[in-house]
Amino acid sequence: MQKALREIDAQSDRSTIQMSGTSILDAMLMLKVAWRQVKVSTIAACFCKAGINESATSGSEDNLFANLLEEIAFDYLNSQ
Repeated sequence: MQKALREIDAQSDRSTIQMSGTSILDAMLMLKVAWRQVKVSTIAACFCKAGINESATSGSEDNLFANLLEEIAFDYLNSQ
C-alpha cells in the first residue's frame, strides 16, 4: 500500500493516476477494508460539523440512519 501511495505522489498528472499492479478489484477491496474501519461516532461527528441537527446523530447505531433520514426529509419539506 505504501508503495502504491508513493507512486501516486510521484505522478505529476493527477487526472490519470495509475498504480502498477493494482486492479480495480484491488482498489475496491482496499476501499472496503478502509470503510469498515470508520466508526459510527466519526460519521456522527462529521454530520454535526456539517450542521445536521444533533438529534439526527444521537442514539444507537440502529437509530442513527433512521433519524438522519427523518431530518433530511423534514429539511426538504420545509424548504419547499
